[in-house]
Amino acid sequence: KIGRRGYEDEGYFDGKIDEFKIIKYPGGNDQNPPDISGPTSGHPGVEYEYTFVTIDPEGDDIQLYIDWDDGTVEDWDEWYKSGEEVTISHTWDVDYYYEIKAESRDIWDDSISSKYKVRIGNQPPEPPEITGPKYGDPNQELTFTFKTYDFENEDIKYIIDWDDGDITTTEYYPSNTSIQVSHSWETKGDYYINASAADILDKEGDPSVHHIRIGDQPPSKPKIYGAVRGIPDVEYDYAFISSDPENYDITYDIDWGDGNIETDIGPFPSGEIFTRSHSWDGSDNYIIKARAKDDVDHYSDWSEHTIYVPRNKALTFNLLSWLFERFPILEC
Repeated sequence: KIGRRGYEDEGYFDGKIDEFKIIKYPGGNDQNPPDISGPTSGHPGVEYEYTFVTIDPEGDDIQLYIDWDDGTVEDWDEWYKSGEEVTISHTWDVDYYYEIKAESRDIWDDSISSKYKVRIGNQPPEPPEITGPKYGDPNQELTFTFKTYDFENEDIKYIIDWDDGDITTTEYYPSNTSIQVSHSWETKGDYYINASAADILDKEGDPSVHHIRIGDQPPSKPKIYGAVRGIPDVEYDYAFISSDPENYDITYDIDWGDGNIETDIGPFPSGEIFTRSHSWDGSDNYIIKARAKDDVDHYSDWSEHTIYVPRNKALTFNLLSWLFERFPILEC
């Protein structure tokens, strides 16, 4: 401790040093994060024991700081030997999903454990997983699947808010069982389905949200501009453009006809042209296919463009010059 915080201490070292040695530790004087073990579930008002073990590579004594996630902490009160098993008890008073965190430190540095999760009391079901369509037409009956689980494996019911004034409360189903519920909307628009689950003690969990657009129209079939003849292993530029009736952004899928497929390219603003390069390593007729989709995964039809790649040398092709000569103002 020679010189450590000497400006704060009155009893700092004042004398001669006979021998001085510097030791470099591979771990940089860091100790391992505390290892926590103990119950992962329990009941309010019951005392539970947890053990904390910290290995310090240099064998230094360590202190512990424990956050029980309920406003209670164990502060840096005592020193423990490296590797010593420290047992500390705690009681939680409220049903909750707690995350214990522990921090250890020697005289040089500290380290923090990962969160140790403990469920106390009756826990609500997890937020449901919602699967189903992302778009549809007015008055069209659409079916959605809901699934979640309860930690205590109690039966659960679903509370579904369809975002149009209608709320559906289902009967009880076994935990971790998929159920299907149908609904229709009368008017066009964006709706956000809000679904939660409650157990047999009526403890309701957090909700999940599913976005659906009623009355959505798909983007137009993309137009493809580019070379119709080429040579192997030479890259050619191709231009793609599509428009969305509602003016939403667009992403593209491109199948180059040789086994190479690119998906979710973008997004790009509706009506904006973009270019993509590709080369083919064999001689053949290749059919390039492209389709577009909007932000609710409503796909257009596929469009096609053929390029012939012969064995002999082909003419070069300048895509941008060809586009500007033929289409001074590009329209979709």
